[in-house]
Amino acid sequence: MQNIVSQRYLNIILILVIILTGCVGWLIVWDFTFGIMLGSVIGLIILGLIIFRINHFQTRIFQEIILGLYVLSFSLTRTDIPWITLNDVRVQIHIILLPILIISYLIYNNKHKNVEIYNNGKRIIPFTILLMLGFLATIPLFVSHMFAEDKVSSLRSIVEIIIYFVGFYFFARFVDNFNLWKKLLWIYIITSIIVVTVSIFNYFYSPFHYRLGPSIIPVFNQFAFSLVLAILFLMSVLIVKRHILGLLLSFLAYLILLLGFILIYSRGAWLAAFIGMVVYGILSIRSIKPQRIILLGTMLVLVVSTIIILRPPILWERLEVAADANSRRFEDSSLSRLSVYELGLDLVTVSPIIGIGWGQELVDDLTNAHNSYIALWVGSGIFSLLIFILFLIVHGRNLWISRRYLNDYYLAGNVLFSAFIATILFMLFQNTFFDSFFWAFLGLQAAAVNVYSLSSNTN
Repeated sequence: MQNIVSQRYLNIILILVIILTGCVGWLIVWDFTFGIMLGSVIGLIILGLIIFRINHFQTRIFQEIILGLYVLSFSLTRTDIPWITLNDVRVQIHIILLPILIISYLIYNNKHKNVEIYNNGKRIIPFTILLMLGFLATIPLFVSHMFAEDKVSSLRSIVEIIIYFVGFYFFARFVDNFNLWKKLLWIYIITSIIVVTVSIFNYFYSPFHYRLGPSIIPVFNQFAFSLVLAILFLMSVLIVKRHILGLLLSFLAYLILLLGFILIYSRGAWLAAFIGMVVYGILSIRSIKPQRIILLGTMLVLVVSTIIILRPPILWERLEVAADANSRRFEDSSLSRLSVYELGLDLVTVSPIIGIGWGQELVDDLTNAHNSYIALWVGSGIFSLLIFILFLIVHGRNLWISRRYLNDYYLAGNVLFSAFIATILFMLFQNTFFDSFFWAFLGLQAAAVNVYSLSSNTN
């Protein structure tokens, strides 16, 4: 299968999109946030030319460092660390790194052409198709923008989505070997463990909230969602790992993640993770030894026992206070979530074809549609929703095809596909489109697919 459009032309189009969105945002809104990509790209062209003069080995080291910083930054987005303030606007550091990533990719890609390999008729759908779907999805976004009441808010949302999608595409395309992908995966895993460990400490000894969170003003549901892949992967390591030291370390790390995940009290994330584990179990049943199932069951008993049976004074006090103070809040949360869905469906009927503009669903003091699919339908109409569903189908199909190849590393293929299923389910409870971690999370999955598609060992 050949790419429909030349890779070189697609890269040129992407650079133009970045520059044009920066220009439009800066001129219309006069906000530095929208101009940051334009300024960064222009300034880093000089850096790119300098890098081009360096030999390949040094260039590749620089590129891998940038990729590592990119993953570290988006893995920390639930904390207050990887942010900088520009003109009183908080911007994620990995977004600032994006122009460097793009220029570095273009230089490397032009010097070293890779050939995609397809295995036994099961073809990975080229990334250019995903890119074309992304461009196609922007058309209804701009159409709905013309009918939006708050055009500034709508434009801001469109630019934000385009930047996130460009980051998803280039990150996935840049990761072209399995060893690099494994390094990046472990950066995310270790960062998640550290963040949860610090959050647990704060929860017990310097509590910020009645629920576990990594920052002063945390987003609990998103924080819980960001741990799903780490939990599934460490569970897979426990099933496959043989060396006793690695097994013990994984056991401890998994206990920490599982305890933190429970204490976040995100029921949507709980359900998504549970379904992900069920899918993983079905896919991996032949690889799971009975002894490891007993091990996982023992871990779950340890966590539950810590909370219910052992009742440490500090922990039990926190849970008791949370239950007493927030039992009605939890009940009201379910009712309000249904109200949000009902409001979203009412807004759909206003303009089901072209939508009412991104960000326009935030009315009546409701700050989140709490459903990605409803939010997309409300904001940009049915065509945008269908394009995104098609995007998810293509992405999921690629993960499924590359699953067996990736399973050579702690059944990572099963983990990624299960995490993808959990993501689809979680999107029913949260609007994730304006979440930079969500797109970076998809990028980490797609990078594994890219490694598979570029491998000469797909058999």
